Amino acid sequence: MSYFILQGSREHWKWSVIDYFFKISDYGSQNNVLVWGFNKKSYYEKVNVNDIVYFRTNRNGYPDSGVFGKGKVIEKFEDDKNYWPKEFEGERRFRWRIKIGEIIWSVGLEEKVKQLEIKRDVWQNNLAEFFSSREFEVDIFHGSLINKFYGQGSIISIDEEEAMELDNLLTSTTRIETEIRATNLVEFILKIYEEEKRIALEALRNKKNVILIGPPGSGKTVLAQKLSEEYSNENRGNGYLLYTVHSGTDYFDLVARIVPSVDNNERLFYKREKRYLLEALLNKKVLILDEINRTQIDTALGIFFTYLEFEHRIKNVEQIQEILKKEVDEHIPSEELKEKLEFFRVIGTLNIYDKTFLFKLGDALRRRFVFINIMMEREKMEKIKNNFETFLECIGFDGDRNIAQKLLSIFEKINEKKELGIGILKDLISFSTNYENENDAVENSLIHIVLPFFENDTKWLDVDSILKDENLNRARNYLRSLNYASPTS
Repeated sequence: MSYFILQGSREHWKWSVIDYFFKISDYGSQNNVLVWGFNKKSYYEKVNVNDIVYFRTNRNGYPDSGVFGKGKVIEKFEDDKNYWPKEFEGERRFRWRIKIGEIIWSVGLEEKVKQLEIKRDVWQNNLAEFFSSREFEVDIFHGSLINKFYGQGSIISIDEEEAMELDNLLTSTTRIETEIRATNLVEFILKIYEEEKRIALEALRNKKNVILIGPPGSGKTVLAQKLSEEYSNENRGNGYLLYTVHSGTDYFDLVARIVPSVDNNERLFYKREKRYLLEALLNKKVLILDEINRTQIDTALGIFFTYLEFEHRIKNVEQIQEILKKEVDEHIPSEELKEKLEFFRVIGTLNIYDKTFLFKLGDALRRRFVFINIMMEREKMEKIKNNFETFLECIGFDGDRNIAQKLLSIFEKINEKKELGIGILKDLISFSTNYENENDAVENSLIHIVLPFFENDTKWLDVDSILKDENLNRARNYLRSLNYASPTS
């Protein structure tokens, strides 16, 4: 058995893609069998029955080129049938019939095509128009899988090790990455963290509270607000109430307190006052606790700590009635209170780095929350890179694209050492518009926006190495000044 790559233009593969899904047999394939042909016998003789072939679309190095499928040759034959529009009747062709096996279409592309809602008869009558459309360009062939074999010919012989590499690529791919369509940064962030948002929303529906944990600038607060709005809309709530936790936050800030007041006769008296937790509970709002670990939160919640857990508060409606009467002098009828208790949810945000240095979340509190990671791992960086122009438009960037690309490249390298959020990338690139010279723009943007995150940080030497490779000596000197007391090796 031998292994080959069949490299063809987008136009050649297009006519086979359609039939793979809907069996339009006039265009070259049926029953998951693809017919491929050449007019050169030397090509035809290279490949034999039972050989494995990988499909690659070649578009002169553009991002939508790459290996996207695999098949096995089951027959070799000659004929003069016209399979594709560019072929001519009566022209003798050397053919392979290829049984399609593992292919990226089967794990994502088919559903994406169906979502386009283009009828079969429209496809047949207007294929050229469809294949030149933005929908086809974006939703089907967008995103590179591998560009290693570009420019090596129509049939490329590969060894077993390279074949295994391609197998891993195909079997690990679970979906086609599509273009992010967004008009502002909030929409862009929601697209980047679409899956995390879905999981968090499902947790809220399943009677859990949620903590979003991630690096600074990752959009945790934005996601918390959007999650709250969506959950609230689904359950006839009234939105959310946001409280930013700080080191002085205690029960009297968060739950209830007694405050002085003056009556109409200017006599001093004291009254009970609802705070954020009770305001959210009694008004059917989601409570967002931003930076939840900036105080000893379980102490600040006081007696309501127990009732964070859904089952506890539903079983103790009468007891909570008594607490409300005592704490804020309010009586809520049982059925009305039960409805409010069933709705109530808390969403917290937690900085992944601060969690080491600030107050520790106790295990009893942890079990009352589902933790959702809002990270900037490699997959997220790839999404940003593949949609970088959209990202620049969303942040209103009108500066030099070359500088923006340079900063993105450096940010990606730094991000592999210590994750920073998409908001930091936005600030980094936006700051560069203060300078016309590329080197000044890059160095100053890093100095003012990114490098302060590496003051007395264990990763600072890794970042120093990145700056050295980029010949950014002024930025290196600044980084070293932030870490003058730290080890240099």
